[in-house]
Amino acid sequence: MRHWIRGTLAALALIAATALAPSPAAHAAIGPLKATLTCDPTTETIRATATGGGYGPNRALRAVFRLVDGSYATEAAAAPIAGLGTQSTVSFTTDATGRYEVTGDEKSWPAEGYLFYSERVRVTIVDPTTGYELVWKNISCTHDVRTTYTAECDPVTHTAVIRADGQHYPAQRTLRVRYFPVRLLSQPVANDPGWETFWPEDEPPRRSVQVPVSAEGTWSEPGHTFTDRAGYYAEWDWRIEVWATASNGQQLLVGRGFVTCVTADQRP
Repeated sequence: MRHWIRGTLAALALIAATALAPSPAAHAAIGPLKATLTCDPTTETIRATATGGGYGPNRALRAVFRLVDGSYATEAAAAPIAGLGTQSTVSFTTDATGRYEVTGDEKSWPAEGYLFYSERVRVTIVDPTTGYELVWKNISCTHDVRTTYTAECDPVTHTAVIRADGQHYPAQRTLRVRYFPVRLLSQPVANDPGWETFWPEDEPPRRSVQVPVSAEGTWSEPGHTFTDRAGYYAEWDWRIEVWATASNGQQLLVGRGFVTCVTADQRP
């Protein structure tokens, strides 16, 4: 049987695994904030939601949804999205068990015109009486139709190649591609506890490389290659970002994707 134990940072994974092994009841408990941001090209809407609990029954709170950053690319241009810094506030009351579920900003979004679109929202739960911020979390969504993100992983040799390539990019420009670890699930031995490690958003990239765009608007690069330690099970989540320099010198995110890679698997 596999047992996954959560840690917030790589440095804290050992502490979390040895000192905070949860009881079965803890797995069912809801945390103070779980939030999602969805860019839905089918309904052409962007929707933010927040759920959580642990604040006590029938307590009045507020959820603040603030647009932190974002960018887009079309056939004609790439630029920051409009409305950066704006926010919406939702007042709510927890239920009899101390839980809540709210919908934040929901807006129309004409997805068809975008080759790339991304935005990030910060969700904050606030005590309206004191103004104290109880918890916050950044959430993001991405719509990218011109970039392909792939992972070639071998659980026998414990090697992986993570890469990206694109088309319909402005010709003869230079991009920067960056590779970031997001999460690692690992279990060294079959009967030992597993580890779930998360890296913060400001973690330095494991690989950062400049890539030229061809005259046809395509590009590719060899990708990030690594060899993992042998073990019973290991599963990585990686984030790949593509950045471009605008005419005014501003750095813009113009591509982003996620891949999952299994580098060890001895399960029967």
